[in-house]
Amino acid sequence: MYYFKYITAAIFMITISCEKEIPFKEEESASRLVVQAELTQADTNYCLVSQSVSILSNDFSAKTLSNAKVEIFENDVKLGEFVEYNPLTRPGVYYYSNLVLTPLTNYKLVVSHPDFESAESSFTMPSKANDIEYSYEISERGTDLHVAFTDQANEINNYGISVYYTGTSTYYDYELEDSIEVTYDDYFICTQETFFDNTANINGKFCGLELLFDDKNKDGSRISFTLEKGVGSGDTLNIQLNSYSEGIIKHRLSLDKYWQTEGNFFAEPVQVYSNFTNGFGIFGGYWSYEKELVLE
Repeated sequence: MYYFKYITAAIFMITISCEKEIPFKEEESASRLVVQAELTQADTNYCLVSQSVSILSNDFSAKTLSNAKVEIFENDVKLGEFVEYNPLTRPGVYYYSNLVLTPLTNYKLVVSHPDFESAESSFTMPSKANDIEYSYEISERGTDLHVAFTDQANEINNYGISVYYTGTSTYYDYELEDSIEVTYDDYFICTQETFFDNTANINGKFCGLELLFDDKNKDGSRISFTLEKGVGSGDTLNIQLNSYSEGIIKHRLSLDKYWQTEGNFFAEPVQVYSNFTNGFGIFGGYWSYEKELVLE
């Protein structure tokens, strides 16, 4: 008992001596513009403008901003300005119609607002992805889809492949006392390939909604892989191959890591990738190649 008292006291003193006060800088940094703009060959391209929120804030909802000026440049020549959609119903949403994009061309976005420092970003539009070739095999467990295409030579290329199936399901609505049919898109795909950058290992397979990869060690060569989809004969698959600018790929990979560590107190903090100067967000571009496949 005599020794126990001294051991207890020693442990208490060690615990007290190990305490360390960590100073916390309470000053809030100035809020900055947050911009999200991904350009493609669509008839209308959109840009979302909001402001950053302090970590000391109790409200982390998006702070959208009206009255911003969003200028777009091609090789430093101004093409025009995005127009605000509707400050009452969709504040912070800006659009640009009939934008003609050119591969391997530099695009710059300058966003300004009376209450914030101007933010700027630029990227090089990638080349379009070449046409894909495919074949498939149907079994009891679903469909194995074999995809192949030729990479564009002498440039860094980043890709995303997705395969989605539009299905319907029926459930009974007890309030309406009737059956309701709901249409949904199923994007989930798996593969045995290991060169994709953002897959989750599920029972020995690598799965995701859109599988991201690049042409590292494959420049100008034939790229081929097999995807697994849990559908069968009579169903229709939509295959989409996207060719992304480098910034979009980095942004999406960092987002994947951020969501994977959400709620894990022992994980290292993940900084979501941004390519804006004096602001946050992502500005990039991509081309889409789509093909519809009816399984027979």
